[in-house]
Amino acid sequence: MEFSVIIIGAAILLLIFIPIALVHKKRDKEEKATLHRLNSAAAAGQSIIKHDLWNNSAIGLDSAGTLYFIENNSADVKKINLKGIKECRIINSGRAVINHLEDPYSIRRLELALTGSHYEYEQRLLFFDAAVDLQINDELQLIKKWEAIINNHIKAN
Repeated sequence: MEFSVIIIGAAILLLIFIPIALVHKKRDKEEKATLHRLNSAAAAGQSIIKHDLWNNSAIGLDSAGTLYFIENNSADVKKINLKGIKECRIINSGRAVINHLEDPYSIRRLELALTGSHYEYEQRLLFFDAAVDLQINDELQLIKKWEAIINNHIKAN
């Protein structure tokens, strides 16, 4: 009797943990592949010194001051030379929600806008879109972090 209970318990544990382990392994593999794409996009002799990965997107900065961005596992890697950028700012598109809960503002899109030396040139990097992602996770903290990194790099050069 006790032996059959042990076998059933072990089988239930395996049925629960194996799918979780497989999903985790797949996500790690996808993150490594995305990071490899960032590193391979860097120019010869340059390496990515700062990077972040989230929701099938990635951003990285190399030692020469080139920003690399992969949006939602797209095939292309956007390369932006920060020497031609004068300003970096966050565009938070949303709407007010009329209810008395915790947050009266709903975020629809988070974008990082990079304005060039000619102000008619603006490159936008999408961090969050409510039409694609159901819930915002760390994107708000991440976009603030990268705004600070890019603005510090612009001021230093």
